[in-house]
Amino acid sequence: MLSAENFSEATGLPHAIDMVDEYVGIPRAFARDFFYEVETRVVSLTPSTLGGVRSFFSGLNPQKEGVE
Repeated sequence: MLSAENFSEATGLPHAIDMVDEYVGIPRAFARDFFYEVETRVVSLTPSTLGGVRSFFSGLNPQKEGVE
């Protein structure tokens, strides 16, 4: 049965998925390389202002809506 108590308020995902997410990791080098790739693409595709970068990422993390 689905009820609000089975879902995380922060993410909206079922608690089981949040627990698995907490214990699954990726190698540090992969995360670093991924970050550099994203950073490079953002710089090449957006105006180099804080507002331009924020607008580029605005739709990617809906759980962070309203957070400045």
